[in-house]
Amino acid sequence: MIGRYISRFTLLLSVAMLSSVSVAQAAAFDGASTLTQTQLDSLGKDLGATLSHKSNGPAYALGLTGFEVGASAGVATLANSVIYDKANPSSKSTSDAVILTSLYAVKGLPFGFDVGASLRNSGGYGVYGVDARYSILGGGILLPSVVARIAHMRSTDSNQLGFSANSADISVSKGFLFVVPYAGVGTVASDVSTSLLKSNHTQSRVFAGINANFLLMSLGYEYDKTGDVASHGLKLSLKW
Repeated sequence: MIGRYISRFTLLLSVAMLSSVSVAQAAAFDGASTLTQTQLDSLGKDLGATLSHKSNGPAYALGLTGFEVGASAGVATLANSVIYDKANPSSKSTSDAVILTSLYAVKGLPFGFDVGASLRNSGGYGVYGVDARYSILGGGILLPSVVARIAHMRSTDSNQLGFSANSADISVSKGFLFVVPYAGVGTVASDVSTSLLKSNHTQSRVFAGINANFLLMSLGYEYDKTGDVASHGLKLSLKW
């Protein structure tokens, strides 16, 4: 029965991933070419904050046989919503908040390493990427666990706006029964470009969250502040 549930969950995520790729190839940010350099700079900061890699969970390694697949959804409050709406008129947004969605998978490796892949979407604009993390401290009864992570995200096929982001962070967590709070700090370096202009920025990042494990299922909440953009996200995953 558990195996059937895992198969259905994986199938659902696969279908959602294909849908996200299709959405990402739509005419998102079809107004980006009308932006000035100053406006592109502002947009680049917001995109770097919303589309860079997010932690999605506590600071621990999955182990050699470990595997996790999950989805998350959240909302971010933009620092430059007027410029965001001008660049992305097809989103028909009238608010300073945008919806963020993500699908991800992580595989445990030997010696405390994990590798992962993810898809993120905001306002019909999709990015994909990879990440790697290393368990610096495995934790125990008294000690917390500590993990260092690097990640790279980039845009899918888009003729209007190119995007990429490199990030690094370190996080710490300590479990209490089935609940695991965590927190971390990091940095995000992102680039955006149109056919005429290019902008790059480096922003600091702080984040904190809590994760609850129920057998094979994991539920979590995460708060993230990258630059001037704050976001809140919920995640659901299966891991074994």
